[in-house]
Amino acid sequence: MAINFPDSPVDGQEVILANTSWMYSTSKSAWLRTNRGVTVDGLKVYNTISDLPLSGLTAGQQAFISSSNTYYISNGSGWYSVTLVNTSPSITAVQDASANTTPFTLNTDGSTTVITVTATDPEDTPLIYSYSVTSGSLNGTTITQSSNVFTITPHASNATTFELTFTASDGVNTATSGANSFSLIFTPNWTTTFSTMTSTWGSTSNVLLSTYGGFANGVGSTWYRSGAISVSRDGTKMTISDQIGGGKPVDFTMSTPYDPSTLAFAQTGDINIKALYALDYIEDGTKLYYGDQQTVKYANLNTAFNSNTQASTVSVFTESAIIYDLKFSTDGMKLFVLSGNQTSDNQVKTYNLGAAFDTSSRTLANTFNFWSTYANNSVRTITSIQFNPLGTVLYVVSAYGGTASTIPLTTAWDLSTAGSYTTGGSFGVGANIQKAHISWDGNWVYGLRDQQDNSVRLYWRQQP
Repeated sequence: MAINFPDSPVDGQEVILANTSWMYSTSKSAWLRTNRGVTVDGLKVYNTISDLPLSGLTAGQQAFISSSNTYYISNGSGWYSVTLVNTSPSITAVQDASANTTPFTLNTDGSTTVITVTATDPEDTPLIYSYSVTSGSLNGTTITQSSNVFTITPHASNATTFELTFTASDGVNTATSGANSFSLIFTPNWTTTFSTMTSTWGSTSNVLLSTYGGFANGVGSTWYRSGAISVSRDGTKMTISDQIGGGKPVDFTMSTPYDPSTLAFAQTGDINIKALYALDYIEDGTKLYYGDQQTVKYANLNTAFNSNTQASTVSVFTESAIIYDLKFSTDGMKLFVLSGNQTSDNQVKTYNLGAAFDTSSRTLANTFNFWSTYANNSVRTITSIQFNPLGTVLYVVSAYGGTASTIPLTTAWDLSTAGSYTTGGSFGVGANIQKAHISWDGNWVYGLRDQQDNSVRLYWRQQP
């Protein structure tokens, strides 16, 4: 575009043409761009405050200094600085359609979860919303956005856990929410029974645990010698308590999920954790619950599933007899504690919890006695309990004969609705299997046997 400059300019003469400030230089015989006094929508924009004109002013004349983002207005004889204010917006809520807040559980039936982010801006500036995945992976789950509304569509089969952070920006300042966690968990529905899993262990699917570091080699000092066992849901970590060594936990990894033939020693747990017969991690592995004789305790762990990183141990409550096992419901809202002794009727107490995996607020809901319910040696002196992930079947092991039995529940997680038991017979390796654990996917079963004349041996079998 051609610019028509004035004729016969003098040195230092300034003009504004095409929204650009120019100054004539006689030494260069040319008009030079100065970027001073550019007019934008009626407001003159100057680069620095020294560029402000000091004469020829009119009242109400306005100017903006771009280098300092400062606004000025003239009274006709001078300039007044006007303070520019932009207060950061704030996010006040991140909620789903039912006004729930983090953590959010996504629906396994494919239905969406709609998250609404509510934010305010003191200057009522329109806000721009966005999100970012700050932890984990969507793993096929998708997110669509319409302004401050985010629709999360879960994947049909890919489980996942992730965190989202939301932002609201007025173009100058940005407000950021805290981390909001989302999980998509497909609860396995086991189709197997204990009997088909344990009828034949095989001579090669076992290992003497004292061959690994951290385990004592010797015979236990009490009748129930085999300690306790817990396996992470993803099948990569296993912890077994060393009853012979005072109940300290010993951690292992499995390079092939759930497969103990790939078992490798990881570390010996903290000596202050004395899980003689019972232990169970919460879902994320940051807290390890265990039975220390008659007392339920837990250890807070700095590293998930690493029992040697305990930050503190807490005594929760004491039972009237020795604790032989403890388990949480899948959602963490119930705790089941198996206690008893060698001769009397072992029992399971059900505690309802105020929050998931939080035993600080609990209510005793039910006490279930095996012998008085069934009066049969197959379900006598129970030393191991486990529910299927849906809570509709209870699997038990009797130290009396090493037998494995299943007990159906009419109402999930409610032992007051227990039906008739079905016994699958002996584990096939004698009467000394005292602990059994089924993998989260239901395809593996693990058993601990003390052998009476040696230290504990781990047995396992994969579903055919």
